[in-house]
Amino acid sequence: MDSHVLASVTVLKAGFQHQRSFDRAMAPHGLSYEQFNVLKILEMNYPKALNLKQVQDQLLNQTPNTTRLVEKLRTKGMVSREQNPKNRREVDISLTPEGKRKIKRLEGTLKMIDESLRQNLSKKESIELTRLLKKFMGEGEK
Repeated sequence: MDSHVLASVTVLKAGFQHQRSFDRAMAPHGLSYEQFNVLKILEMNYPKALNLKQVQDQLLNQTPNTTRLVEKLRTKGMVSREQNPKNRREVDISLTPEGKRKIKRLEGTLKMIDESLRQNLSKKESIELTRLLKKFMGEGEK
């Protein structure tokens, strides 16, 4: 197999494996990988509310199901949706106090996921992996 094809397949496989591990860790907390991603986006922008497009643009996995993700989080009390007073066609999405508490409670789970990476890679290897992946995605040096 061509080395570039092998690299692409390995990156995809690693991404899927990491996402499955993350999903397994989040399942007891009633969250999917994508739902957690939405919560983190809102947390990073807190207290500012975001509209649906702004959330969608920041998602790790671009998905047409952003409305469904936000609605599931709303029914769990973790986000609120309110009509934007300046633009009635937009809905403002923000993190609720319950959403903030949930993220805080997940810190231990996130550390556990991080620990599994630390067991397999040294700090130097993690830095090199990040550099190579950014280069692969066109974000690093050429």
